[in-house]
Amino acid sequence: QTETAAALRFLSPIIPSLTGLALASTSSPDVRVPPSDGGTSDANPLLRSWSTEPYHLPPFSEIRPGHFKPAFEVAMTEHLAELKSIADSDDDPTFDNVCAAYDRAGHLYGRVASVYGNLCGSLNTDEMREVQTEMTPILSRHGSAAVTTPGLFERIRAVHGMRDSLDLTPEQ
Repeated sequence: QTETAAALRFLSPIIPSLTGLALASTSSPDVRVPPSDGGTSDANPLLRSWSTEPYHLPPFSEIRPGHFKPAFEVAMTEHLAELKSIADSDDDPTFDNVCAAYDRAGHLYGRVASVYGNLCGSLNTDEMREVQTEMTPILSRHGSAAVTTPGLFERIRAVHGMRDSLDLTPEQ
C-alpha cells in the first residue's frame, strides 16, 4: 500500500496534463491528420493518429523538439481555415454551424499545443528552450488571428442574440 500511495503522490501533479492529452487525442477520433511539410504524417509523430498508441496518448518517446514548428505550421493553417469557413459561410447562423463548429475547430492545433505545453513544463533542455523562444511570438500571433478572424465575431453575436428563441440545452 505504501508503494501505491507513493505512486499516486508522484503522479498527482501530472494527471491533469495526461488527462488533457488523452481528451485532446480522443475528442474527435475521425479527425483528418494532414501530412507535415516534409512528407507524410508518419514523419512527424505530432501529426499522425495516436489511435494505435496505448490509451491514445502521444508517442512521447518519438517526439523531438524539432517536430513542434512544422506541426504547429500545419495545425495553425488548418485552424485558421476552419475559422474562416465558419465566418464566410453563406448559411444563416445557427448554434450548430457557428458555435458547435467553432468548438470543433482547431482539434489538431489543440493536440499539438497540449503536448507542447506538457513538454515545455517538463523537458528543460537547451533545444526545447530554443523552440519556446522561436514559437512564443508565432503562437501569440496565431491566437490573435484566431480570435479576430473577420466575420467570426459577428456570426457568434448573431447566435447569441437569438439564444432565447433557440431550443438549447443547458450546456449549450
